[in-house]
Amino acid sequence: MAAPNILDRLIAYVSPTAGLRRAQTRAFMAANPRNAPRPRGAGASANADVQMGARALREHARHLRDNVGYIGAGLGERVDSAIGTGVVRKWSGPHADKLAKLHKAWSAQCDAAGKLNLGGVEALAMYTMECDGTALIRIRPRRADDGLAVPVQLQMLESDWVDTSQTAASATGNTVINGVEYDSLGRRVGWWLYDQHPGDAGLTGSLTSRTTSTLVPAGSIIDLYDVTRPGQGAGVSRMKSAILLIRDLELYREAEARRKDTEARIGIVASGDVQAMAGPSTGKDAAVSALSLGEIPSGGILQVAPGLNLTSVAPTAMPGYVDTIKYEIKLICAAIGCTYEGATGDMSEVNFSASRMRRISFRASIERTQWLTLVPQLLRPLDEAFVRFAKLAGALPVSAAWDVEYTFPRWPAVDQLKEVNADLQEIAGGMSSISAKIRERGNDPDLVFAERAADFKRLESAGLMPLMLALLKGLPMPNPGQD
Repeated sequence: MAAPNILDRLIAYVSPTAGLRRAQTRAFMAANPRNAPRPRGAGASANADVQMGARALREHARHLRDNVGYIGAGLGERVDSAIGTGVVRKWSGPHADKLAKLHKAWSAQCDAAGKLNLGGVEALAMYTMECDGTALIRIRPRRADDGLAVPVQLQMLESDWVDTSQTAASATGNTVINGVEYDSLGRRVGWWLYDQHPGDAGLTGSLTSRTTSTLVPAGSIIDLYDVTRPGQGAGVSRMKSAILLIRDLELYREAEARRKDTEARIGIVASGDVQAMAGPSTGKDAAVSALSLGEIPSGGILQVAPGLNLTSVAPTAMPGYVDTIKYEIKLICAAIGCTYEGATGDMSEVNFSASRMRRISFRASIERTQWLTLVPQLLRPLDEAFVRFAKLAGALPVSAAWDVEYTFPRWPAVDQLKEVNADLQEIAGGMSSISAKIRERGNDPDLVFAERAADFKRLESAGLMPLMLALLKGLPMPNPGQD
């Protein structure tokens, strides 16, 4: 910070308030209005910003996800890394075995649409959150005679279902902001939801459902979004800072494609006898004059009128296109939070060290999403609903205590041998357990141990146990023909 000059001291003497403001501006050069960008809607709350821009961002993001291949692949990479084929759960408590069996059966029945298992619901919820900003899951109670392991199902909803026009004080004295109703303590009371997706209004021929919404209790809704500001009640697309970059890049690619098309064409400039160029003759000499000035036969020989000179014009190729495209896509991938290699499939510039360093950074981002967003907002509420309805159905005692441990999908190995040895050293050093490592690979330890026991029993009955023991101990394989 520079020392105040004579003008600063004079202004402070005449007006202390103005002097303080001037000193603060000098303390942060970026705070000077002439230097800093001028944001629109400066000072708006998180919910006000969501109300003004979330819908437009959502529409743009969906368009780019569906029409720009590397965007869909980049978002998919985040979901693949965070959810994979589903999060593995380890239940604990006096009824752990019962919970595990019920949950396994219910996982195949949980989707109200009948298309997905629980892993698919988890992946779709995260994919929707990444693109739209917010994903909603409505908890749908079912009858006991519906044949479900636990009488509840999950209905996936897009955030379009929320009636964001509901923003005012409610008749009960609560506050409604962007379609979410809060009580006097700031706790969520419920969501104002349309009876059907507003985009379906044209299909049904009725606009009633588009303008009519009802309050759905908060206990029936699970909302998933990335909280980036205090007081934020809904999310915005992860692509928010990349949309303009993607648009400009696509315009550049289209312009380059048109330029390449022009570059591939050979232009001809004709000069010489103007009368001869006016058109073909009609007499005996018609065969010796040019029939057309618009086309050149490919691979043919064209006789032109005497005095007509043809000069070819070939546009100069512009270098740097590939480098520019790669650099811009890397900026876009950084803004979205995915890797360039995962989004494009281009591994031409990757070596082991660079791949490992990028993987560490990407892994930190995914793990933050897993433990700070997915666990508290999606996984734990899903399991609480599952246990609650299991108790209501009488499958569990009402007073049953329970807990659950989550294991996310294992990260693909860069060097399989080194990483397996690292896992074994962690187990040997007491820093992890065999069961934990099995869960990291997406498997059930109980099933693995049962299969291993059955395998060893079959090997022993077949007389192959010495071979297996030698293999496990890393000893030279014994000759089956020797005792």
